[in-house]
Amino acid sequence: MANAHKFNRFPQEQEHLLVWPLPLLIKSLRDGNLKSRAASVLATLAEGSPSIQKVAAKMGALDELYEIISTIESGEKKDEESKAKKTKYSHDMELLPFSEDVKAEVLFEQNSLNAFAYIISTDESIRRKLFEEEKYKVILELAKHSEARIRASACLCLLFLCRSNRLAKLVLVSEGILTMLHKLICDVYLDVEIAAVGTLCNLAVDFQAEICENDICIKRLIELSQSTCFELRYRAVFGMKNLLYKTTPELRKFVLSRTGIEKLIGLFDDETVEVQVQAVCAMRNVFHEKQDWVNDLLTKFGLEKVLLKIEEKMSCPIPELVVQSLYLLGNIGNVSEKFRTTILSLPILKQCTQLLESKNNLIKLAALSFVVSMLRKTVDESPASKKQRKTFQELELEGSLNKLKRDSDPNVKKKATQALTYLN
Repeated sequence: MANAHKFNRFPQEQEHLLVWPLPLLIKSLRDGNLKSRAASVLATLAEGSPSIQKVAAKMGALDELYEIISTIESGEKKDEESKAKKTKYSHDMELLPFSEDVKAEVLFEQNSLNAFAYIISTDESIRRKLFEEEKYKVILELAKHSEARIRASACLCLLFLCRSNRLAKLVLVSEGILTMLHKLICDVYLDVEIAAVGTLCNLAVDFQAEICENDICIKRLIELSQSTCFELRYRAVFGMKNLLYKTTPELRKFVLSRTGIEKLIGLFDDETVEVQVQAVCAMRNVFHEKQDWVNDLLTKFGLEKVLLKIEEKMSCPIPELVVQSLYLLGNIGNVSEKFRTTILSLPILKQCTQLLESKNNLIKLAALSFVVSMLRKTVDESPASKKQRKTFQELELEGSLNKLKRDSDPNVKKKATQALTYLN
């Protein structure tokens, strides 16, 4: 049943049947012969299933699991790992898998931590209780453990703890989690790095300045964005996106000076759609506000090259990539009059307006946002504004906008009304 659930072979409407083994599994955590398997199956059932997580928590699973993990002995990292940590890291270095030669007790502790992690993964109220009881302190200590399996699973717990509200995350920051993560994102074991970078992603939006205080973090994210491992590459780009999200101009400039616009643009062509989307989002965040240095940066790299990439992404069949590309284009158009004029003179403009007819509401809304952001800049009566407004009028958008004004989605209606106001 656990394997059927893990591989999505169990009908979702019958998921409640998976609840009945929980009391037995929780009881079996104390059985010397069954405890490791019980912890493993409990983790499998809880992963990605909020209903099972909630029931397991109510049945006392977290108390049993905490009793187990709070007795795990901590220790310093082994000498060979400490030496390895001092070596120069690069995206193509070979990260180590877990050793197959593992003690039964370590496997039990790892499975117990994983079960604990998945049970707290989605419910804020469950995590709040852990913070109130200060149980997070044991997890922080275990993230420094000498055994890689324990470090990785403790990091997984921290990843989910960092889904909490900002005040809860502030507690972890005050306890030194960022200093710890600066080391863990350079760990020699793959699974530790994956969990550590994921944890950093969940902290990045709220603690951009604190994370950027250490150059190691930014440099490592840049290295990992070129990793051959999809999980590391995806999470690294996700982290850069979050560090750039609505941050101060100073921090945005700092991050981009380390990242480089060339690397971000290069990730538009990643082999996976997921990484492409995150790269486009990161670039969208770069152009969130008008800044002279951003203007200079894009001019130096070549606006036309960026626009060609965006045009390519808007033609793809992946809705999320089309949506983010439209928002990015709107942000670029707001950077300067020169950029806006260039966009309005290219075929990409017609491509954007054609997307107003899309059957996908998110694409329609993104296309409307682009039109509104361009038209908003043409409300004065200067010759340049009149010319730009005339460009839109020649596209005969009024019919499409009037149709969208009657759309069932209130957000689409609102944007269409705005666009009509600016157009006329």
